[in-house]
Amino acid sequence: LAPLITSDGSPTFDTLFPSIDVSRGIFFGNEAQGGDGVEGGSGGNGLGGAIGLADNAEANILRSIFRRNVAQGGDGSDGGDGGNGSGGAIYNGDSSASLARSIVFANLARGGSGDTEGLGQGGGLFNDGSFTLERSLIRFNRASDDGDNVFGLLF
Repeated sequence: LAPLITSDGSPTFDTLFPSIDVSRGIFFGNEAQGGDGVEGGSGGNGLGGAIGLADNAEANILRSIFRRNVAQGGDGSDGGDGGNGSGGAIYNGDSSASLARSIVFANLARGGSGDTEGLGQGGGLFNDGSFTLERSLIRFNRASDDGDNVFGLLF
């Protein structure tokens, strides 16, 4: 599972950090999978196939490679909606991230199935916070709905 990095609150995954610095990291073949709905419930969201940031966390990523990671929304059950898949490689929700001299290549964000299909947004990067990009290559990523390479504004 991809780590969900938060500055406070209870962890959703195994790892909890208020900030992280990554240099020369290789993130290959990871998956953030939203849980399937139960008894008419909606599927959960899959956020950040390799790295997920939330709750004012901070990440500085340098000279790293993100390849073939997946953010997959969970399937809805008996009329429930599909969950969203956001940020095939990196999900940045209400946090601060920088990516420099890195490669984000061939990642996928896909929504789960359900009464209403979940959204797949930001095949490479999903940003709903502050994100700085410098001298990086972001190519050949896919999203089932919007933002094949990048969803959201980068600063």
